[in-house]
Amino acid sequence: MFNYIKIPNYFFEIKVRATYSIFFFVFILISSFTYKETLLYILTKECFIKNDRLTPYFIYTNLTEVFYAYLEICLLIGFYLTIPYTVAQLWLFLKPGLYKIEYKKIKNYVLVYLGIYVVTTFVTHYAFLPFMWYFFLGFESISSNNSIDIFFEAKLDEYIKFIYQLYFVIGFYSQFCFMLIIYLLYSFHTNLKLVKQSRSFVYFSIFIFASLVTPPDVTSQLAIAIPFLVCY
Repeated sequence: MFNYIKIPNYFFEIKVRATYSIFFFVFILISSFTYKETLLYILTKECFIKNDRLTPYFIYTNLTEVFYAYLEICLLIGFYLTIPYTVAQLWLFLKPGLYKIEYKKIKNYVLVYLGIYVVTTFVTHYAFLPFMWYFFLGFESISSNNSIDIFFEAKLDEYIKFIYQLYFVIGFYSQFCFMLIIYLLYSFHTNLKLVKQSRSFVYFSIFIFASLVTPPDVTSQLAIAIPFLVCY
């Protein structure tokens, strides 16, 4: 009589954990839409508080613009919270098959990654976003000496797009720096030549990424690419 070894169905577990992530995203999406006005207030509160001359209101010029703006807010919250949840699910999938040394090392990497993710979110919301508003509002020109006054009126959908770009670009910066540090630490213990050999490929990838996430002008692309190059 043969003894069969029961092989774990890893693909089934991957499907289950992917389903968990999808349900989590849908749950966050529905919950966010329920409290959409509160979320909009949270995303704008710091900007209005630190810019006293800015009147707390938005304008919209399309009948369906407010609905789609709220939907974009919910998608932003959903994606932003689902990313660390998916990382946690990936960690739970890999955890049983790791050696003790690998377990400690990867566990520390996951904890540091989640810590950087949380810190980056708070720094973006409470420091960087209000500073951006304060800096660019300085270009307003309201004076009797000027022939043309320049007023700022925030448009709802444009503000949400700005939030999207800011959070995800800064989040990508922090994650890239984290992965780069891990890559360099690993390469120092193995072979530093690997870092030098892959330099041209990394530079090319950085410029491709910068051209995809920025408007089609050289200044914006350099503004995104140069910090990555300096970091590398």
